[in-house]
Amino acid sequence: MAIALIQHNIGLFDGSGGFNQTPLTISFGANVRSGDTIIVCITSFKWYVDSISDTQGNSYVRAKQTTNGGSFADYADIWYAENVKGGACTITPHYTNYDSNNHVTSVGISEWTGIARVSHEHKTNGATGTGTAVSPGAVTPTNDGALIIGVGHNYNGSDNTVAYNTGGGFAKLDEQLGTGATYTRFYSEYLIQGSKAAATASYTLNGSSDWQTSVAAFAASASANINTLSDNFNDNSRDTSKWNAYTANSGAVAESGEAIRYTLAASTNGSWAGYNSVNKFNLVGSKCFSRFLAAVTGNSWLDMTLSLEALGTPDNFISVGINVGTQKLEAVQEINGVDTVLVSIDYDPNVHIWGQLREASGVLYFEHSRTGLPNDWTTYHSMTPPINLTDLYVILDDFAYNGSSTPSVHAIDCFNIAPTIKKVAGVAYASVKKQAMVTAGASRTIAGLA
Repeated sequence: MAIALIQHNIGLFDGSGGFNQTPLTISFGANVRSGDTIIVCITSFKWYVDSISDTQGNSYVRAKQTTNGGSFADYADIWYAENVKGGACTITPHYTNYDSNNHVTSVGISEWTGIARVSHEHKTNGATGTGTAVSPGAVTPTNDGALIIGVGHNYNGSDNTVAYNTGGGFAKLDEQLGTGATYTRFYSEYLIQGSKAAATASYTLNGSSDWQTSVAAFAASASANINTLSDNFNDNSRDTSKWNAYTANSGAVAESGEAIRYTLAASTNGSWAGYNSVNKFNLVGSKCFSRFLAAVTGNSWLDMTLSLEALGTPDNFISVGINVGTQKLEAVQEINGVDTVLVSIDYDPNVHIWGQLREASGVLYFEHSRTGLPNDWTTYHSMTPPINLTDLYVILDDFAYNGSSTPSVHAIDCFNIAPTIKKVAGVAYASVKKQAMVTAGASRTIAGLA
């Protein structure tokens, strides 16, 4: 999965009026997506950063600090929070050991998708010096596709321009340039690598100055493309290399009749059964789909869904599915444990047979199809992804919100298995297993397809 920059911002705090002032806070312009990574770059004169907090309660870890000077030194810091909670996010650095006068700091914040959520590598480096050539030294990631991000700081130069290492493939991220003794200097740049190689986040000043700079490398998510997971369930036995099974409150799930079949307990709110994928997958630039099979009837409030979920506490997921109780096809998200029905349309069992989640060019699509054929999908909702789409589990489940005395047996099959086109006596039709469509084993001709 390729790493990508989602958004960034920068703020300056000039504390020359004394240290008993409101601390610097800085916010993202849009909601942060659940599961992404936040990186905070900080430069400061006479301020030591000892922690960072934000309004979502995310935990921040220092990746690298480079110090130039004594007790009241200049600093170049890189911090990060991984697998973050989504929503509006304001960040506050917390400082100690600062001078009561002439202390300044700049803070650059950035949100990234595609960085490994946990246990990702940290290759770091840093250096101090005097002159016009600013360099922390090289870092060499272990794997392909890493993000390399650097931040530099100089204070006592009279010139306020800086050149970035564009020749080395780096792009400017943020800068805060002043006039020597008035403001701290902040400049940051980044490189998203293809093949792994040594790289240096260097800068060139137009005038000589004391400087310090830090650099850190972050590994890309290793999750496979979601189109690499597929199952037709024809063997009537759960493939334990692909799926885990789970149940709650007397729900049951098993493969039979070449499908996953769910049996929920009568009159039991919260009866639940499903499959979740053993591994995590990446939806970016891809799609996943499945067929809703068997009678979708009854008076119970049931959800039969295809979901992609970041398992955790609280959960975050997106889903396309059928609410049996309301007879609606829904697009749903759960963010930080709060469910939201994004859109709901009247369910038609002759039209809403397949469900699909798809991402393209930064847009998430919720889609349905009558046939499941590649060119026969209808989008009923689209949005900016509310969660990180690079490390998600696939969920195929059935859940009872309001227990029915006679719940129906529901089924899902053909995960990422598209119909094939067959031609018999000049008539084209779609075939999935023994069925052209979902309806009770019937075969149906689809006109105009070759």
